[in-house]
Amino acid sequence: MKQELYTYTRETYVSYSFISKGKKDQLITVEFVAAVVPDIFHLAFGFHLPAGHVNELAGTVNGDWLKVMITVMDIVEAFITENPDALVVFYGETHVQVERYMRMLKTHALLFNPAFCAYVLPHGQPDTLLSFETAPYRENVLFVIKAKANAET
Repeated sequence: MKQELYTYTRETYVSYSFISKGKKDQLITVEFVAAVVPDIFHLAFGFHLPAGHVNELAGTVNGDWLKVMITVMDIVEAFITENPDALVVFYGETHVQVERYMRMLKTHALLFNPAFCAYVLPHGQPDTLLSFETAPYRENVLFVIKAKANAET
């Protein structure tokens, strides 16, 4: 059964937005920031701030964290489907973010299209990508999602 998600809008080739509804409607921006290395994109998402910045550290006040994350995952899937060579990376800047991302990946892994793979880069092991299913829960610093067809790269 597909989980409910917010309707989102593609603003540019690498930017999407949607509104978290509740006590205080909040505009959430999802951006894929190109790295220096081709086909690698940093996933940035959070509340849209003036001057076009994104606050990645703030949490939603609407009690809709799961719906927000499911929407972000859907956007990631759409972006990778359109850019099959893309490798999308994101990381938790705080311990709480790392736990939430791991819990989301572990609990809701079936929401990912089976055409995609998700990995983590454990803390202190810069050359080791592990399946998120087998990775140590609290020691991950980087999360990676890519098309399964390109998983060996």
